[in-house]
Amino acid sequence: MRSHFFRLRAWLPTHNVTPALEETAVLCGTSWSYETASTVLRRLTDASLCAKTIQLLVQRSAKPVNANAVKEYETAKRKAIKTALAGIQPASSISSRARQTKPPTPPSPPRHRTYLGFDGVFVPGRASPRGMEGKVAIVFTDDPEDRVEISKNRTLLLWKEYAGSFGPYQSIAETVYSLVWNLDLPRGNLVVLGDGARWIRAIRNLYFPKAAYLLDWWHLKERVYDGLREIYPRRHQWHQRRKLNESLLSRLWHGDHSGALAELAEIVPVHAAAKEALRTLTVYLTGNAEGIVDYQAWQEMGRTISSSIVEKTVDLLVSRRCKHQGMSWSRDGADAITLLRTIVENDRWEQHCELRRAA
Repeated sequence: MRSHFFRLRAWLPTHNVTPALEETAVLCGTSWSYETASTVLRRLTDASLCAKTIQLLVQRSAKPVNANAVKEYETAKRKAIKTALAGIQPASSISSRARQTKPPTPPSPPRHRTYLGFDGVFVPGRASPRGMEGKVAIVFTDDPEDRVEISKNRTLLLWKEYAGSFGPYQSIAETVYSLVWNLDLPRGNLVVLGDGARWIRAIRNLYFPKAAYLLDWWHLKERVYDGLREIYPRRHQWHQRRKLNESLLSRLWHGDHSGALAELAEIVPVHAAAKEALRTLTVYLTGNAEGIVDYQAWQEMGRTISSSIVEKTVDLLVSRRCKHQGMSWSRDGADAITLLRTIVENDRWEQHCELRRAA
């Protein structure tokens, strides 16, 4: 039978923890499993905190992060409204001189782009055998001053901002929206980068309607290959599948999505599974048509066409901590870990601790 003092025993250990020890315990729990964090903490500080206590401390430390995110989003909305109102001028205030045709202005140099990369990741969940999806984001630019090439095909970003959440897609959207406005990032050349998921397109349409949309080339290529493999599953269809795959990828590499759709329309599937695979691939290309650009031209101009940077973000914020064998997460627990790991990766841990001490 559960003791009447169960909740009291769960509260007492955290109540007696000093602020400095709590910060260390939370940092350990954010980095490793709670059991490992308990062992590391005991060896580092000679303090004995059980795994459950560290878990409670982590969840308690994450609560102010959510509250602060709400404040930052409200600040960002006020900035956006103020900027929009400043751009509106009554017709009566326009002078007759301003109404005259202005001489053509010289073309401005190409501006650097700010990329908003999004991706999803599933972790084992307690409430669902399928697991639950977390969403991560990274904000970066293609400014040469913000990156360093450390080896062939490997680039180090000198400036970037991370975001992560296990809530609905509106949560990650509001966080990125706050980053764009509160950090005064250039908003005239935004690019939303994703793998074609519907929630990524929804974020772009609702929160960044003026941003360009870019479908990641690697995911596009994989979807075409997987779709054709289901349309032509037989061994004797291998040459036909390979020929069509090369033709479609050649068209898509140059941004010719309408030509690719025309080729798919000529396919006559034999089996029901092939028919469904053809429909799925067609819907994917149609829904992401706006994001299919001339990838070769973009690559030649030094622009990003791959979401590999976003997949690295998935690894940093979620996979390294939440996707180990035997782990099973509640939504609140996974969200707390992701929020705190985001703070660490954004190099704001000391600022977070100072705010906790002030509170």
